[in-house]
Amino acid sequence: MRTQSSPRSRLTEVVITMSCLMFLAACATNIQKTSTPAELRPAAAPAQDEMRILAEDVQAHLRPGYEMPRLRSGTRWRYVGRIDQGRVFEPIDTALAVGTVIPKRQANLVERDGLLVGVFLTNESAFVDARVMRTLPWRRID
Repeated sequence: MRTQSSPRSRLTEVVITMSCLMFLAACATNIQKTSTPAELRPAAAPAQDEMRILAEDVQAHLRPGYEMPRLRSGTRWRYVGRIDQGRVFEPIDTALAVGTVIPKRQANLVERDGLLVGVFLTNESAFVDARVMRTLPWRRID
């Protein structure tokens, strides 16, 4: 036999449900706000000395909401311009895709003073910073 819940217990259920929904909405909003608008200022003319190769693997971690694959040794990168946060390099032989949802977002590396400081999301014109900056073991391509 089913018993009726009291108005007080029903109110408690509604309050708990609404609290959970508000918490989830706040989490989703925080993920959306982890990128910063950024304007790419393209390089005047690509120079050969602006092409680089990674000498060893690099594992970096971005802000919550974005996963980044391991950057493989031997991948080649070309300087394409700069944003306020640093110099932007695009991959030559492959694509760099970041994110936790499908479709992933196309990205380029952002480097400042030899450190990986984050990524530039090309389609969104936005910057996502790295949780911890990592040294980029660059070698110039001759």
